[in-house]
Amino acid sequence: RVAVTNTLRLLHVPDEVREALADGLITEGHARAILTANGETRRLAVLRRVVDDHLSVRDTEALARELNGSQDESEIERDADVERLEEAFRQALGTRVKLVRARGGGGRLVVHFYSDEELQGIYETIIRGASSHPT
Repeated sequence: RVAVTNTLRLLHVPDEVREALADGLITEGHARAILTANGETRRLAVLRRVVDDHLSVRDTEALARELNGSQDESEIERDADVERLEEAFRQALGTRVKLVRARGGGGRLVVHFYSDEELQGIYETIIRGASSHPT
């Protein structure tokens, strides 16, 4: 009976979550955890983080709780901006990128690499871009 109830709950997730589940990008546990986020915007933000950062189900639950408790709509919109920027960096650099905004307008950009060769490629991409846009 509990299994049936849990499966029925998955009918209420956004289509993107259902597709990620069908494609094997997330598990049913992830989908149920995503469902605990309030509203479709937050659920989709959680889904993107789960897929991009390979979060565990427990981490997914914690992220949903964090989003539910700490953000208003303007912060959700900023999260969408951060997601777009991260994706642009991922496309440009060809690797996982994490953008963390700090209060007051600062923040940090974390670029992940998995080999010396990949680091060299990222370096060349950044330097090539910098030399084509002198200040």
